[in-house]
Amino acid sequence: MAPLTINSVIRMDSGFDIPALGYGVYQTPEKECEDVVLQSFKAGYRHVDSAISYKNEAACGSAILKSGIPRKDIFFTSKIPTRTLKTHIKELEEERGEGKGGVISVGQWELHPWLQRPDIVGWCQKRGVILEAYSPLVRGERLEDKLIQPLAKKYGKTAAQVLVRWSLQRGFVPLPKSVTPSRILENADVFDFELTAEDMKSLETDEYSPCCWDPTKATLQD
Repeated sequence: MAPLTINSVIRMDSGFDIPALGYGVYQTPEKECEDVVLQSFKAGYRHVDSAISYKNEAACGSAILKSGIPRKDIFFTSKIPTRTLKTHIKELEEERGEGKGGVISVGQWELHPWLQRPDIVGWCQKRGVILEAYSPLVRGERLEDKLIQPLAKKYGKTAAQVLVRWSLQRGFVPLPKSVTPSRILENADVFDFELTAEDMKSLETDEYSPCCWDPTKATLQD
């Protein structure tokens, strides 16, 4: 396996490449979003994760336009509201033919050392579905945890950087978010060290501790 870099990508079953590191804009106010997305591009990110429901896609698009980066080099993720899913599936079938709308290439879950979801991860990996990890920094709630701090000190990194690196080495696509320029840069500065097999083993837990919405417990309609 080639060493991970800020430019690393993963080939999806669809044939497209998804950058190994993404930048999340969940709950980022639209008035701030353009600036922070531009900051993420300066830090080297080429993958932005948004959604219609975030109400900041226009600002993301403006940042993409102003960045001067070729559009083909930027991977932009959106999400379709469940209430309009049937309409979009119908449109795909009309465009490509029934049954040819595409393949399931990615699944997005809350993933971190305290919520490793081995059942879901195993199911997805068996079928070639790439796992995107939202809330990889656990909303900052576990940065002082006894599992993370020794590794942060060992490598001279922050706890957040250790968590992003863990996610990358698990083969996930982490989606860290921040509106602070220094932290946007910090979360991308994770390619000059590598956690050992022993380090990764030390981060194995059987905890089930979600820090946000858990789709296995409550649906979007609940």
